[in-house]
Amino acid sequence: MLVSLLEVRETAESYWSTVDNDALYWIARRMIASEIENYENAANAIGLMVLPAEPLIYRNGGFDFDKLERFLSGEQERLGACQRRTIASFTRQDAHGAMGLFNRALTALANNTDGRRSPAAAAKALHAMAPGFFRCGTDTSPKARASCGRPPRTPPKTM
Repeated sequence: MLVSLLEVRETAESYWSTVDNDALYWIARRMIASEIENYENAANAIGLMVLPAEPLIYRNGGFDFDKLERFLSGEQERLGACQRRTIASFTRQDAHGAMGLFNRALTALANNTDGRRSPAAAAKALHAMAPGFFRCGTDTSPKARASCGRPPRTPPKTM
């Protein structure tokens, strides 16, 4: 089953309303940014972000990290293209490719016990890999926050 753009938007809005001070999110983003082509580390970082945030989806089992690594490796070219772009460059022609990428991420992050899928987990994973393109709500700059219709905020305190 393909997910509609409306479902993606509703899921993203739900996710962005909770991400603001998520310390695990910030740690995972730094892990990915430091070794963007290390798919094992990227999968672990995504797990760090997704598993605690989606307890109802993953309570009976996690996702298959090897499957997620294969997804990241197989989508390297597409994700790389997204990493070099911002959401402001998104066009109608990008919609089909972005939805396909989203649906493949959704499949890669399916619960390996019961097969349940989380659109929020897929959105989070794509944002982690290409935050400038799959984004809204985590950039702390006033300009970025304003472009998403949200007020500026402060990042979480570091230890």
